[in-house]
Amino acid sequence: MSETKEGTRGAAQDITWSQKEAKAALLKIRDKLENIGYGGGPEALQRKFENYARLESDDEVSAKAGGDLGPITKRKMLFGGAELAKAAFELEQGKMADIVTTKEGVHLVARFE
Repeated sequence: MSETKEGTRGAAQDITWSQKEAKAALLKIRDKLENIGYGGGPEALQRKFENYARLESDDEVSAKAGGDLGPITKRKMLFGGAELAKAAFELEQGKMADIVTTKEGVHLVARFE
């Protein structure tokens, strides 16, 4: 089991970003978060990740929860498909994945628990 946080661009209905634009925006956010993680550790990274998810996520449900997708098992199918669960399980606690692309959009995944 793992708990994963996720930020997304491209999941909501009225999105006007191209996938390329969304991925570029998430890469900028990921770079900022990575620097925070280096300087402040996993707790600082988690707090900032949650803040960015609330402000930037196009998925209203996960945005309200600070990007928290709850406990994930290897077999749990998320709205983006198996790619998100796979990315979460490949992560060490307190780390972020590369940008994950699914049929629903592009996502930033981090594992905190």
